[in-house]
Amino acid sequence: MEPVLSIGEAAKLAGVSAQTLRHYDKLGLLVPSHESAAGHRRYSAQDCERLRLIRALREVGFDLDTIGKVLSSGLAPDEAVRMRFEALEAEQRALKRKHLLLRAATNGERRDLLDRLRENQMLATLDRLEREAFLQRHLGWTPRDVPASEAVWRAAVCDLPEEMDDDQLGAWLELAEIAADERFRKALERQFEIGRGPDNSNALESNGSFQRLLTHLVGAARKQDDPDETSRSLLDAWLDDVARLSSRIPDAEFIRWLLDRFESGHDPRINRYWELMSKLKRIPHDPSYARAFGWVLKELRARALQSASMCASLDGWEKR
Repeated sequence: MEPVLSIGEAAKLAGVSAQTLRHYDKLGLLVPSHESAAGHRRYSAQDCERLRLIRALREVGFDLDTIGKVLSSGLAPDEAVRMRFEALEAEQRALKRKHLLLRAATNGERRDLLDRLRENQMLATLDRLEREAFLQRHLGWTPRDVPASEAVWRAAVCDLPEEMDDDQLGAWLELAEIAADERFRKALERQFEIGRGPDNSNALESNGSFQRLLTHLVGAARKQDDPDETSRSLLDAWLDDVARLSSRIPDAEFIRWLLDRFESGHDPRINRYWELMSKLKRIPHDPSYARAFGWVLKELRARALQSASMCASLDGWEKR
């Protein structure tokens, strides 16, 4: 006669409780092959092998009802495994999204965490048109006065993907928080206002010279070339245009005034916005525009510093 195990021995071998084996017996999952004279359950080697199979299926998340169907041949094992695999993948995606929402809620500026979590949950459920409307509303999108400006705004707001994976969702949550910051919107608006004259009738001419400068600098950045004399000539032309259209003289005071305006529109999150938008749209990020604006800012600072040094020298000479 083959050796048999008591319920306690079989339970210990499988790493479960005797109560679990009684429950399996009641469900018909594991009915012991033998019974003692006193009516006690006795488990054969084949019973223990079936128990190990039940435990393996339980470890990967199968419910007892599905296990019963598999063991009774009511469900093909390969079909059961495929179903469980798909369910686990869905659970994993859902868990990762929850992780993204929680992480986004704890990042950024310190404010009420529960409000941030609620906002992120709302943002995650928006469809493409709702996301674009959200950006338009917060960034104040309107067609600008030159085609190049309108193209920039469209790139900043439109053509978002219909569906988002986890990486895109993470990018969207960060991008939406940046866009919703009033300080960011004002910095972005000031960047567009740079170079305009005292009224919008001068905007086309002023922006035209700035766009020529920007186009040249972007082209140089993409070729990894340093700004050249043409860059400085175009910068001079733009400065002359802005000064003339603003009824000012392009002197040291004017350079400092323009530098203040330029710095007021400088926000490192603008470049981050474009990085996130590229990630969201799955297109390569082009840092050339950030480098171009950075060069203009650096050149204006250098000219302002040079003007200040010259003024200091003249003051010193006059006091002699």
